[in-house]
Amino acid sequence: MEQLPTEQLASIKKKGQSGAVRILLFFFIVGVIAVLAWSLLHFLMPKKNLADEKRFKQEQLDRQYELQRSSREKLEREKKLEAEKTRLAEELRLKMLAEERRNTIAQQLSQFHAAVATSEWEDAEKSVGVLQDVEYDLTEVAKLTDLLDQKRAEQRQRLIKVSELLGKARALDNGKYSKEAIGYLDEALQMMPDHPEVKELRNKIDAYTATVKVPEDFASLSDALVELRAGDTILLAKGIYKTPTVISKAVIIKGAGVGETVIECDTRTAPALFFSGGEKVYKVSDLSVKGVNYNDNQEERFPLVAVEANVLLERVKVENSASHGIAVTSGILTMKDSTVTACAWDGVSVKGLESKLIIEDCKIIENYEHGIDFWEGASGKVLRTEVKNCAGSGIVVMGKGANVVLEQVQIYGNQQSGILVNSEAVAKLKKVFVSKNVLSGVVIQGKGTKVECGILVSNRNGEAGYFIDPAATVEGFENVTAEKNKKGKLVRKAFVELGAE
Repeated sequence: MEQLPTEQLASIKKKGQSGAVRILLFFFIVGVIAVLAWSLLHFLMPKKNLADEKRFKQEQLDRQYELQRSSREKLEREKKLEAEKTRLAEELRLKMLAEERRNTIAQQLSQFHAAVATSEWEDAEKSVGVLQDVEYDLTEVAKLTDLLDQKRAEQRQRLIKVSELLGKARALDNGKYSKEAIGYLDEALQMMPDHPEVKELRNKIDAYTATVKVPEDFASLSDALVELRAGDTILLAKGIYKTPTVISKAVIIKGAGVGETVIECDTRTAPALFFSGGEKVYKVSDLSVKGVNYNDNQEERFPLVAVEANVLLERVKVENSASHGIAVTSGILTMKDSTVTACAWDGVSVKGLESKLIIEDCKIIENYEHGIDFWEGASGKVLRTEVKNCAGSGIVVMGKGANVVLEQVQIYGNQQSGILVNSEAVAKLKKVFVSKNVLSGVVIQGKGTKVECGILVSNRNGEAGYFIDPAATVEGFENVTAEKNKKGKLVRKAFVELGAE
């Protein structure tokens, strides 16, 4: 490579240095001009820049203050809200405590009075203690304490009195019913209803039955019934007793014998004996009940014995009633070894679904209508009994619901049929003997009527041995016999009701 001469190189280097100086000088001049321009501008507008700067700073300060003020207000609001919540919670707590206290007071007052009423003194004291714990009014607590002391003192006095009455009753307990002893015990129970010894002794004495004599202990049967209780016994001496009597207690009445003790009554005015109500069994035995002043034209008449209860008649004779001898309109009548005779209507009338007759070893004879009449659904059994010489039929069973068993019964000499079963009634005849009745021996009539036969004999009757409606149901007819009936053994003929076309 060709080298330049030293002079040329120096000239070139000098020229380069001169150019750099010029460039630096240019930038220096430009910088001076800029500084002068800025100074001039700053000089020309100094107030405006300061105002803007101040305003800017003030705005920043204002924003900071507003932010701080908002934060303080928010914090204050939160504090107030928290304080209000705390206040409300405390107020609610106090209200709940007050309500709980009121409930506790009401509950303990109720328990206190209940305990005092039942003499539970320890429970009453506990209630007073709880009331003191909840700071119940001291004046009221004192009143409760006084009441508790008063009731305890009253109980002690009652105990003393009850002990005295119990002692008197015990002194009278000699194995017989004592009205005086019962009076003492009832008085004691009024003061202390749950006293166990008083209750036990009362039940014991009350279970005793009394036996009284008429006219020795009481002038009349009615007077005795006023004083006696169910289960007591009345012994009627030989004689005639004329007072109609309503019997509403299940007593036992025993006479000196049939024909010896006689209860007489005008059945135009009232029954001689009217048994009314009660579940226990009334018992009457060994006497006669007789009607007097019979008048067949009298419109209103009463049975000699009216039954609306469970009654046992044993060895009793009922006779000469202007109406039925005995009328059962509800309850159960059991008759044993008794007689009903010479009554203007049925000897025994049993009426209604609630009525039942059980009759054993009796005689129902010479009554002026039917001997025994079951009707309107009545039921019963007639066992080992004789029914004869009545102006109507011997035994009548009629009406839907009526259901009767006849066993070892003799029925004869009646002016109508021996046995009449009709109008949907049901009967079972076993070892029954029917004879010498003016009409047919056995009459069975009506659709729905049902008769079951077992050893049934019908002889010497004025019409057929058996008069049977084809609409009725008869079972066991192969067990029946009939001899010497005027119209033969059997007549089958449809039953025609009166008034039917």
